[in-house]
Amino acid sequence: EFAFVLLSRASHHHLIGGKMYLLLLGTTALSLVVTTPLIFKLIPVVTQLGILMRWFPSESGVQNEEKATMLDVYNRTL
Repeated sequence: EFAFVLLSRASHHHLIGGKMYLLLLGTTALSLVVTTPLIFKLIPVVTQLGILMRWFPSESGVQNEEKATMLDVYNRTL
């Protein structure tokens, strides 16, 4: 989205012509429309890969840590 700001400023200062502005504007808009849904579809795959590669903790590991923390807090109050 910052590309829209840059293009606007470049056009305002006559650094790029009208046709080039429209070409870059359309290319930027099209790339956002195409890539955003693709990235959202890839999130579960990247998350699973991250868990397999141990980049992220698994959900069960996180839940076990939360349970252990809750039990620790509970035991301290007793």
